[in-house]
Amino acid sequence: SAESSKEKYEEVSHIIDVLGELDYQDEETGVLYIKSKKTGKTLKVADLVNDDDRARNKISTYLREKVNAPEDLDIIIALGMAKEGFDWPYCQHALTIGYRGSLTEIIQIIGRATRDSENKTHAQFTNLIAQPDAVDDDVKLSVNNMLKAITASLLMEQVLAPNFNFKLKVDGDVED
Repeated sequence: SAESSKEKYEEVSHIIDVLGELDYQDEETGVLYIKSKKTGKTLKVADLVNDDDRARNKISTYLREKVNAPEDLDIIIALGMAKEGFDWPYCQHALTIGYRGSLTEIIQIIGRATRDSENKTHAQFTNLIAQPDAVDDDVKLSVNNMLKAITASLLMEQVLAPNFNFKLKVDGDVED
């Protein structure tokens, strides 16, 4: 994005530094194990920014075949992969930085965090953008219009589909 320093590996290193201290990287899966500065807990992190084909194949295989429970992975760091390329139903919070290329892209990213999963009752999407050099009222109007469009798209895409609980009525009784 325009907010990027254009040094993606350095940016990933900064993210890891903020999270904690790299303990080790699993050679088989490519998962980074980072000891959290805040909690002391070991975080399992997938780095999808790495361009090395072997490293990307390892972590992609891990995501596809081994992530079967919320405790299998804590964080995914990605550039373009959040809008397509993987499914992580345990995701509780998607954080993006910068403007997205299209409304469809935003909806795809939001969909990553709003998948049904037994580990969550709440999902959150945060998009950090630099405030443009414009009048505050114009910015507010633009942001509100984008939020309305996102909401309408989510409803149409059924990401926010209602949860129906149909019951069978037999001889006057309601059967679950």
